[in-house]
Amino acid sequence: MKFKLGIGFAAVFLTSLAFGTIDAYTFKSTPKEGDVLKYKQAAKLDLNGMEIDFSATSTRKIVKVDAAGTFTVKEDLADMKVNGQEPPEGAGPSGSTMTFTNKGELVKLEGDHVDDSAYRTSNLELFVLPDKPVNPNDTWSYEFKENKTTGAVAGKATYTFIGDDKVGTVDVVKVKYLVKETGDSGASSEGFIWIRKADGAMVKLTSKWVNVPIAGVGPISGDVTVTLIQ
Repeated sequence: MKFKLGIGFAAVFLTSLAFGTIDAYTFKSTPKEGDVLKYKQAAKLDLNGMEIDFSATSTRKIVKVDAAGTFTVKEDLADMKVNGQEPPEGAGPSGSTMTFTNKGELVKLEGDHVDDSAYRTSNLELFVLPDKPVNPNDTWSYEFKENKTTGAVAGKATYTFIGDDKVGTVDVVKVKYLVKETGDSGASSEGFIWIRKADGAMVKLTSKWVNVPIAGVGPISGDVTVTLIQ
């Protein structure tokens, strides 16, 4: 089984947070070349009735930022385990490179396991910044289009700003999200993102996956958690 949970949400840790009004926040993308963050990934998944316990470590590094704010992230996976066992040779961790606009929109994916399912999964994990300051309970949305070249499917992401929160002792803000592909049988991802106030790093993500496509495996559902560890 070739699991690739790490694609996407790289844009989240590049989001800096600034005050707009007393109650409103303005999200801004301020990526810096050389920035590195490491995350622990954990998932309890269901594949056609088979339970899968997945874990891995994801390291994400900014390798390029252009004048328009478009940035490229290289992600490497390590310490991958499936039901407590290391995956067979050839099915283990692999790197990928992701390019985003300064709003967080996906531009391009590159890597050994990048196919149409990788683009679909990445769109399901997008965090696209709002165009204006947001107050608690404000919502914004982003629609992504079908792309026959990459295999991406049309869909819509909706975000709701919850407000201030804490993860442990870390001051964060919390955002609820729902990303769903078009059609009754489309894949979806729904959950919460916690973003560190100090520098905009994603501190935690919890997500409920439904029929999410995974290369070499098929549609998969379950609960996914990503937590900042460094």
